Amino acid sequence: MNNNREHRHLSEIGVVKLVTLLQEGHSQQEVARRLGVSQSVVSRAWRRYRETGIYHRRQGQGRKRKTTYAEDRLLRISAKRKRFCTARELKNDLQLATGTTVSTDTIRRRLSEAELKPYRPATGPVLTAAHRRARLQFTHRHADLQIEDWRHVFFTDESRFCLSTNDRRRREFGGGQVNDLFNVPYKKWNGLVVDQLWFGVESLLRIVPTWDDIIVPVVETFGAIHGPGFVFMHDNARPHIANVVRQELVAANINVLEWPPRSPDLNPIEHLWDNLDRKIRALENPPRTLHELSIRLQEVWTAIHQEEIAALIKSMPSRIADCIRARGGHTRY
Repeated sequence: MNNNREHRHLSEIGVVKLVTLLQEGHSQQEVARRLGVSQSVVSRAWRRYRETGIYHRRQGQGRKRKTTYAEDRLLRISAKRKRFCTARELKNDLQLATGTTVSTDTIRRRLSEAELKPYRPATGPVLTAAHRRARLQFTHRHADLQIEDWRHVFFTDESRFCLSTNDRRRREFGGGQVNDLFNVPYKKWNGLVVDQLWFGVESLLRIVPTWDDIIVPVVETFGAIHGPGFVFMHDNARPHIANVVRQELVAANINVLEWPPRSPDLNPIEHLWDNLDRKIRALENPPRTLHELSIRLQEVWTAIHQEEIAALIKSMPSRIADCIRARGGHTRY
C-alpha cells in the first residue's frame, strides 16, 4: 500500500502488520514501502515492540489524542452505516453525540487508521421488484446450462461512439432555470452506432444505420448455417421488441433468448464495450472524422484476442449463479 504522503506514526493495526512482515523475513525498507511510511518509523516501532512487547505507542509520546477509543468506534460504525457520508457530516455527528470537536482531517485520519478508504460506488440500473423477479426467473431457467450451451448463443448489443469526449451531456451548477442565458445550444450528435455480435468465440463488429442491416444479412445467415441449435440474444431496447422485428425473426425461424429487462450485467459484451472505448480514448492520435473513427474501431476490435472473448463467454454460469445469490439484484459484474 503506497500513500502519496508518508506518515510519521502507525496505528496499532499498522504496527501488527509491520511486526508480522518483519518476522516473516522482509527487510525494513520493503516493509516501509508497503506500509507507506519512512524506514525510521519502521525502525522505531520494531525497537519498541522488541523492548516492551506492545503494539501501541508509549504513554506521553506525541500530541494528546483528541478522540477516545469509544469515539473512534462511533466514527467507524457511523461511516459503515452511512456509506455516502462526508468527513464534515461525520464531524458534525460526532460533535452532536459526544460534544467533541475535531477537524475534518482528524476524521479522515481516524477512518484511515480503521482502513476505511473512499471508493467510487458501483453504478447500475434501478431494479424494481418486478425487474428482480424477472431476472431471478431467467437465471433459474438457465442455471443448468453449461459453457458449451452458451457457445450456441448469438450475443448482440449496440453502443454509441462519438468524436467528442462528453457526448454532448453538459452540466451546470445551480441549474433549474429555463432561461436563454442558461440554455446551451448543441450541434447534431456526431458519432456512430456500433453493433457488436458474437457467435461462440467468433465475433463481428458492425457499424450500421438500422436493424434491417443486421437481421437479414447477419442473424438469418448465421442461423441458417448453424441450424436448430442457434439461439439469438438481444436486449429489450424498443427497436428490438418492435412488431416488425419480432415478425421477421419468427419468419426466419430464429430462436430468441427471452432477455430480462435492465440486465446489462448478465451480458458479457458490456465488458468489451468498456475495453473498446478505453482503447480508443488512449490513442495518441484520436480520430477526427467519422470515417477515421470507423477505421479505428475496426482496428482496435480486430486486435482483441479471441481468448478474451472466450473467457467472457465462460463467465456466463458464474453470472447466472451470482444473480441467483443476489435474489435477482445487482451482481459484481
